[in-house]
Amino acid sequence: MKKPKKICKNLECEQEILEYKSLKREYCSDYCRSHYGYTRRLEENKEFTAHAKGLSENYKLLKMHKDAGILEESFYKYEKLGFNINFLPSFKIYNIKGYNKLTYQIKDIVFSLDKEKKLIVIY
Repeated sequence: MKKPKKICKNLECEQEILEYKSLKREYCSDYCRSHYGYTRRLEENKEFTAHAKGLSENYKLLKMHKDAGILEESFYKYEKLGFNINFLPSFKIYNIKGYNKLTYQIKDIVFSLDKEKKLIVIY
C-alpha cells in the first residue's frame, strides 16, 4: 500500500515529507516545527508587542525630558518627537499638591496631560 503524500505545514517550507512512520507527522524537520510555532505566536501577540514598543518609545521621550529638567512641555512638541497618545498606560489618580489629579505612570515617571493648556506635565 502506498503512503499518501504529506506536505510540511510550515508555510515558508511546504516541502514534501518523504519518510515518515506516522500519518500524524506535519513538519519535515524540528526546525520547521519550531519556526512555524514562532511565527504563529508572533502573529498572535502582534498587538501586545506593538503596545509594549509604543510604551517604551513614550518612556524614552519622557525620561529624556525629565533628565534635562524640562517638566512642562507642549503636547505638539512631544508629538513631533514621536510621542503617541494611543500607547498610554491606564490612568491613576494621585494627590499632587493637595489636588486629586488624573495621571499616568510608565515605570518611574508620573505625568499628566493638561488638556486646557495642551501640555504634558511630568511630576
